Amino acid sequence: MKRLALTPGTRLVAALLVLVGLSFAVTLATGYNADALYVYSQAKDLIQLGSLRGWTFSAIPFTVPDLLIALPFAALVQNPRVYYLVAAPVQIVLLGAALSVWLSRTQGRRFDRTMLEFAIGAAFIVLLCGAALHPFGYFAVQPLFILNYHGLAAICATVLAVVACDDDFRMLRNHLTATLVAVALLTASDFYFAFYFGAMLGASLLLSRSLALLPLVAAVGSLSGAVFVASYLLNPSLGVHIEANAAIKAELGTGQVVSRMIGLMVVPTVLVLILRLRGTLSRRSLILYVALVATSAALAAGGLIKDRYGFRYLTILVPVSLVLFLEVVRAVPPRREAALLAAAAASVGAAVLVVSLKPTATLSTYRDEIACIDAADRPGSTIVAEYWPAKIVFEGTGRRHNLAQVDGALHPRDWISNARWRSLHPGGRTIFVVTDQVAQQPLARLARDTAAETICGGRLLKIDRPPAELNDLKWAAPEAAD
Repeated sequence: MKRLALTPGTRLVAALLVLVGLSFAVTLATGYNADALYVYSQAKDLIQLGSLRGWTFSAIPFTVPDLLIALPFAALVQNPRVYYLVAAPVQIVLLGAALSVWLSRTQGRRFDRTMLEFAIGAAFIVLLCGAALHPFGYFAVQPLFILNYHGLAAICATVLAVVACDDDFRMLRNHLTATLVAVALLTASDFYFAFYFGAMLGASLLLSRSLALLPLVAAVGSLSGAVFVASYLLNPSLGVHIEANAAIKAELGTGQVVSRMIGLMVVPTVLVLILRLRGTLSRRSLILYVALVATSAALAAGGLIKDRYGFRYLTILVPVSLVLFLEVVRAVPPRREAALLAAAAASVGAAVLVVSLKPTATLSTYRDEIACIDAADRPGSTIVAEYWPAKIVFEGTGRRHNLAQVDGALHPRDWISNARWRSLHPGGRTIFVVTDQVAQQPLARLARDTAAETICGGRLLKIDRPPAELNDLKWAAPEAAD
């Protein structure tokens, strides 16, 4: 058995390899789209333009800490596909490191061993939910591997609750101003932070024998509500999103949502039962589990989950389950870690192999359009594209062209984009219209009126005239953008 013992360095390297492999298994399955490049494009603008002036933000801005984390990657990585992969492990590694540091300080657990246990738990939990409960389970775990998908909101809420639970939230109460500043920043960036952390605060108050937490709960709740109202008034996209979401016809009924949530809750419930049977269920673990149950119930009752994609709002499931898992494995003999690591590594390797053999690669999205525009060798041209291909093609061509984002009828649509992109390169005389997601009638009219050349197998219209000379696209001219 001594020959199988792992050194601290080996544990850390193995943990990182498992987490990186796991991130590839999740992100290569699906997910590379315009939404996934939101904070990447913002980070590139901060680096290239010096500010976010001209941006139409999403309903949830994802600035703290998503944008801050994306900045160094955007500075070092020029290809958005590479960024998508390189940034994928960041959130799960940060969560593992934060929990390992805290448990090392408070419980005397070795950092390297806890980090390895975390990686093993992440592999089993993410693959079980993502594969066995596919597709809805996949979208519950995906945000932990793509920035600006509520993953960091769940991580921040969980880590803050884990730290605060150890002293019954006294640290937060004793540093109320700093607590409220942090809550305001994180809530303004992603409202789901307040949702997740509020559930944890409420669960703590519910399970407390005193009302000492009530002032903190009231202060955090009031502040979160005020931040939401301010965001609604200052960010028009939030109102648009609320109206659009209300108009969406639900693909899943309440019963279907509840049944799928019950399936996802099996993992944390089993972990809690193991701790309860052992007599080691801590108050912290119980608070996190009760908060998770309350969050799930609120999502189902509120009708926020209308299709499989809506299960990303339940991404808090993964961090909470991992905290519970770390409590369970405290009783596992260290001599078994090699066997557990081998099982986790084999599972992750198999998952990466499966997604790599997919007929259509996730990262091939709009690759043909990018290659055709590059081959035309017309730097400074204007790309006209609907929301879904717009950022992918714009960033994929290295920002060597202007971008005019449109809706399906070729009308201007500045949705989660920067109007300044239309004027990055003044003087260009060629237009490339990406035909995907645009209706045939406006495309046919544009081709007829401009004598456009169809290239790239019909994926692009090439127009050798500047936008200022075209009635339908005059608004896209750099002069108009200025």
